[in-house]
Amino acid sequence: MRTSEIVPRSGVLDRIAELREVYATKYRIVIDDLLPTEVAATVAEDLRRQPFVPVVNVPIEGRRRPPPRFWHHHAILEVDPRAPRSPVEAFVSSLTCGPLRDLVAAITAHHDLFNRLGKRGRPVLVAHAYPRGGYLEEHTDDAIDNGARRAVALVWHASTCWEASWGGQLRFTGPPEQSHAPCFGALH
Repeated sequence: MRTSEIVPRSGVLDRIAELREVYATKYRIVIDDLLPTEVAATVAEDLRRQPFVPVVNVPIEGRRRPPPRFWHHHAILEVDPRAPRSPVEAFVSSLTCGPLRDLVAAITAHHDLFNRLGKRGRPVLVAHAYPRGGYLEEHTDDAIDNGARRAVALVWHASTCWEASWGGQLRFTGPPEQSHAPCFGALH
């Protein structure tokens, strides 16, 4: 799969003005139909084949480090945008220097977006998978990476089959507080 094949649905492109307005007032949006279903399914299937490793998160609270309270699995994938080799790499490349990046830039008005966090200054995707009871503790995405302040954080849901009773909501605690259940193919 090529980067040029990872493009937003035409219906999303028709809503850019609406999405831009929502982002300008709330600083967050949900695009629940970002990619054509077949493309999203191909990327999600490829993502499931990536090497996920278990991670224990130890939050830092004051001077004392409490014992681990939660855990999850993650996969870190560094991509050479000049030569994506898989559907996931084409997806990351599209978010970095292709059609999806252009969509995000048009909606957020951040036209100088880049993702160069890898060891070799290449784009990086960090994917998370949660076992029963696992979760990621409240955190901020307003971070400084290699001297540059993060302008936009993206979450793309790759779970093709999810039941609300399993939990897994993406929660925003800053005003306005919001909670979004996982929905396959949605971009936050």
